[in-house]
Amino acid sequence: MNRKLYVFAGLTVLLLLLSATSATAQGPTPTAKRAPNTTALGTGFTYQGQLKKNGTAVTSSCNFQFGLWDALSSGTQLGTTQTVPSVSVANGLFTTTLNSGNEFGANAFTGAEARWLAIAVQCTGDGSYTALTPRQPVSPAPFAFALPGLYTQQNDISPNVIGGYGGNSVTSGVVGATIGGGGSRFGCDTLGILPCPNLVTGHYGTVGGGVNNTANAQYATVGGGKSNQANMESATVAGGWSNTASHNSATVGGGANNTASGAYSTVSGGGWNTASGYKATVAGGDMNAAAGDFSFAAGLRAKANHNGTFVWGDSTDEDFASTADNQFLIRANSVGIGTNNPGSNKLHVGGKVRVDYASSQSNPQLELHETYGSYVRLNFTNPGSADYWTIAGHSDATPANSRLNFFTSQGTTGNVMCLYGNGKVSIGGGCIYYPTETLDVAGTAAANVIKIRGGSDLAERFEANSTSIIEPGTLMVIDDEHPGQLMPSQEAYDTKVAGIVSGAGGIVSGLTLQQEGLMEGNIVVAIAGRVYVKAEARSSAIKPGDLLTTSDIPGYAMKATDRQRAQGAIIGKAMSELKEGTGLVLVLVNLQ
Repeated sequence: MNRKLYVFAGLTVLLLLLSATSATAQGPTPTAKRAPNTTALGTGFTYQGQLKKNGTAVTSSCNFQFGLWDALSSGTQLGTTQTVPSVSVANGLFTTTLNSGNEFGANAFTGAEARWLAIAVQCTGDGSYTALTPRQPVSPAPFAFALPGLYTQQNDISPNVIGGYGGNSVTSGVVGATIGGGGSRFGCDTLGILPCPNLVTGHYGTVGGGVNNTANAQYATVGGGKSNQANMESATVAGGWSNTASHNSATVGGGANNTASGAYSTVSGGGWNTASGYKATVAGGDMNAAAGDFSFAAGLRAKANHNGTFVWGDSTDEDFASTADNQFLIRANSVGIGTNNPGSNKLHVGGKVRVDYASSQSNPQLELHETYGSYVRLNFTNPGSADYWTIAGHSDATPANSRLNFFTSQGTTGNVMCLYGNGKVSIGGGCIYYPTETLDVAGTAAANVIKIRGGSDLAERFEANSTSIIEPGTLMVIDDEHPGQLMPSQEAYDTKVAGIVSGAGGIVSGLTLQQEGLMEGNIVVAIAGRVYVKAEARSSAIKPGDLLTTSDIPGYAMKATDRQRAQGAIIGKAMSELKEGTGLVLVLVNLQ
């Protein structure tokens, strides 16, 4: 058997064949519109070679077999062996088309890995195929070098573009997908052995780069980073590490271990953040959660667990969570509005504050609540002085113990006015004691007009020397045995007459005089004005306008009929009548 020696040289042209072959050397005019080419590019490419036998160029009709391999020797074959029959060889030269039926597989040429052709030939007169050695490298045309590591998967709708690592892939049947690059042959396990390809499984999905990233849904996008997943339609992960956007139009901007699992939710960055509510947002930070619809969380461990809540956590390493819908919560040592230097104040507002609210007794516009001590305090200060005013409130189950104090740091006065829960007011004296009257002024009071609505007489406190209770309306005289004291009248026409004990007939004193610690007493005696007096009409009836004097009935008044004896013993004029017996008579007190 004659030994046949074939010598082969080949040139592979990796320019994909166009199904439409017409061309022109002149481009379109500026106004021309190019009709879209609706026919997909094929997978075939042109292969040219030179065949010699025993040093002589072959001219014959030959059958060829082509197999694609990933190594010059040994290695792995890609796809199947393609047989091309009846190729015309003239003067050793031939041209044929390979892979037009995708015989070498969809991922045969990724642009990132070298390829070799194993070729066998059988020309006219040969009994069998002769394998040509060595394998021939698949060399690109010069323009193909402009896009190393990039190839196109053809289809009739929208070709897929795949760049980077040769293991990057687009799921079969997917159209319009893009893998811009990235991926790695190794490094996706703790030992750094397993490959890290990028993957697109959804129509028009995109992975821009990075490693081990996946766009798992239609229009899903992963910009880069490592081990990121965009798992629902139009979901986006811009970058970072181990981030997941797992709902429609959810977005993760970057960071690490973030999840946007709510529809239209967003995690801007940071780490270990979750936005699971509808259109919820986590601005960044660490371990934050926006679980409520339209919620917002940022900082450290802020938990917006309810709808419409805004939660901002400072650097405190503990959860700060919402408790109801539509809350605006801030955890911070100090908050400034209109100022960048709030100091130690929880809230410092550099400007006017206005509150518009239909308040009620139980829902005021402003409420101050003491959480530790017994007083709530409101301070008033200004930059021109170190002094201040304070309003301090204290609530107690006993009304008399509840008080609102007005305090000044100026001088030694301290509290200048105190309002008590029982309706009493103390002015001056530092409010060091509880007032016994509705208004208690420790000091001098001045007024243009004083209008008294609660009484009708001018009275003064006196000490009375008596072993029995002295009733209101009792006519009192000077006690000549006890200087400065009074006693009930005992005889008629007594010139020591002094006044009438206030309070009879429901008429109380309108103004009471006393000097605490010096001029005090146990009874209030009217010395001017109108007051009821106990009177008797045994000897003469009393009518309005009559002068009244003391009677021989102790503590009673009578009509003064003896003008001579009445001088200096008149208590006042009667304003009501008493026809007989005893009773109360209204008197206009006017000592005479």
